[in-house]
Amino acid sequence: MYIKSENLQALQSQQMITDALLSLMNSYQYNDITITQICQEAQVVRQTFYRNFEFKTDILEFYLDSIFKKFISNPLNSQADMYNKIKSFFDYMFIHKNFLILIEKNNIFFLLNKTLTTNISKFSYVPKIIGILKEPKLDVYVLGYISSTICSILSLWVKNDFEESTEMLSNLLKIFFAGLEKSDLLL
Repeated sequence: MYIKSENLQALQSQQMITDALLSLMNSYQYNDITITQICQEAQVVRQTFYRNFEFKTDILEFYLDSIFKKFISNPLNSQADMYNKIKSFFDYMFIHKNFLILIEKNNIFFLLNKTLTTNISKFSYVPKIIGILKEPKLDVYVLGYISSTICSILSLWVKNDFEESTEMLSNLLKIFFAGLEKSDLLL
């Protein structure tokens, strides 16, 4: 887990370490990158690393959390209909396509799924979907389904070299989510 802080110096150190790891991932396999390499690239001492992060994966979780935080905090994403919200998400992820390629290439796409699962309930179209079940304890399964579906689509999109348009993927997810909303199988 990374240290969540509002301290400007801590945030700056976290960003420098994150930039260093992402830069190294362009040249080396993620599993081969050491904390020492990251610290050298970021020009920070190990103590600074461990003051902000416990493990190397924490750096990517910090980066993913910051990506989702920026997306979720954009007021334009809460005003649109479901299709436009989904399209906005895919457009936003396309901006981060180099990162998506890096995590796919390094077989760590599961980190995206983990972060997406943690943050998915904050997406403005999801509360409408999770509220459809009469058993609230099953909402966690719906959230897992939604985040895994989105993550799988993103992973396949990367593997297909972003061939499909964001419109095409948004329509596909709209169909999936409409099926959830209109299911005759509500418990």
